[in-house]
Amino acid sequence: MSRIILVHWNAAEAEERAGRLRELGHEVTAMTRQDLATMQALRDAPPDAVVIDLARLSSQGRDLGVWLRGKRTTRGVPLVFVGGEPEKLQHPDLQVQIERLLAGLRASLDAELIGVYLHGSAAMGCFNPRRSDVDLLAVTRTRIGTGARHTVMTLLLEVSGDPYPIEISTLTWDDLHPWRYPTPYDLHYSETWRRRLIEELREDLPAPKVDATRTDPDLAAHIAVTRGRGICLWGAAIAAVFPEPPREDVIASLRQDVLSDVYGLRSDLADPVYVVLNACRTYAYLRTGAILSKEEGGRLALTWLPRSLTATVTWALASYRDEDVPPRPSREALAEFAHQMSQLLAWR
Repeated sequence: MSRIILVHWNAAEAEERAGRLRELGHEVTAMTRQDLATMQALRDAPPDAVVIDLARLSSQGRDLGVWLRGKRTTRGVPLVFVGGEPEKLQHPDLQVQIERLLAGLRASLDAELIGVYLHGSAAMGCFNPRRSDVDLLAVTRTRIGTGARHTVMTLLLEVSGDPYPIEISTLTWDDLHPWRYPTPYDLHYSETWRRRLIEELREDLPAPKVDATRTDPDLAAHIAVTRGRGICLWGAAIAAVFPEPPREDVIASLRQDVLSDVYGLRSDLADPVYVVLNACRTYAYLRTGAILSKEEGGRLALTWLPRSLTATVTWALASYRDEDVPPRPSREALAEFAHQMSQLLAWR
């Protein structure tokens, strides 16, 4: 029998919903968001799960999720969000994760933080819980000092993967002004960097010196996406912070990514869904200048690409959407797609 906490905005309705769960054999405590003393007690005796009803005051429900995720003893307790308006509540666990990260960055960086910005699929409304990363940029006034850097690194290690992987780069104002390509950055995190950050924390390494500037060619494309379709989560407006990258820099950024021999068309195609749809949205940008998601790029590419390639794109789109998937293309078909798309993208 599971011990469940059910949180609802109305005490009477909370008890009625709790009754349904009890009929299924669970031990259920119903409470409203005003039962703060009980909320505090959750830290001492965490339940097996917390069900948060978002039918009313959905933002308060997400705030509660952030609070629970921020406490050591309740960090691993499953959160189940129910109710609410679907158009406002897509992936509430994603919203909780983002708000938890944002609160941690603001606390760690304080007045040094200029803004935090969401880009990628989560900003474009096509986030896929099975496939997508949470893509972010953060901008600071100066480079992050050693103490704050270690705090931010610890935060990223805790929040990434709970539940979705995070990819974030922090840049200073001077990294962006004047514009340079490849673009300098201060700190980067993704799940492929997890072990590196753990080692850096274990060895208590100081923050890199200012003259040890690192650059990332991917940032030109990330900034173009942020300017075109990103969301300011906190801080200064996007247009006030990020300069517009020259088109030739964006194209160079996209090409080095999509043609990569590690994770692009020239690789072993270990993740063919990503490779195919990333190539499609890059092709769309080269043809039209439009900033598109992988799904949008795939749909548009179906109207442009030779018939010999459309079956591969159709399969990738269905796989990305978790729909009924047609048979996977053969290795030869994937190789032919990579060959023809490489030629198209290199030519344009």
